[in-house]
Amino acid sequence: MPCDSSHMISSQIERELSKVYQLLDELDGVPLNIKRYGDGYDSRAYNRASRGVLDKKTRELCERLQSGDIDVTRYSLELQMWWRDHQIADAEKAEEKKRKVTEERKKKLALAKLTKAERELLELE
Repeated sequence: MPCDSSHMISSQIERELSKVYQLLDELDGVPLNIKRYGDGYDSRAYNRASRGVLDKKTRELCERLQSGDIDVTRYSLELQMWWRDHQIADAEKAEEKKRKVTEERKKKLALAKLTKAERELLELE
């Protein structure tokens, strides 16, 4: 029978967006409700979440924490862990981007050493 409650279970994006909204609320002075933290049923996230909204709100939270005006140790352990993990992920993304740029530069230099005939032979032109 097709009738079940599977469509009512929060998605991963809804759960992550709920966390971000709750952490933004905490920065605004609303105490974190640990029982509801990241359950996906925050009314701003449930059935409203998308990757675009999650990215936008994640950037907002990141920018607020990067501002330097916030002592993250004065907030919940959840916020502290989110910030630690987010900084690690950002550093890994930056390192990967740097690696790709370096690799692309090396590739261009190597290709520049080839003659026109060699590039044609390798079907690069």
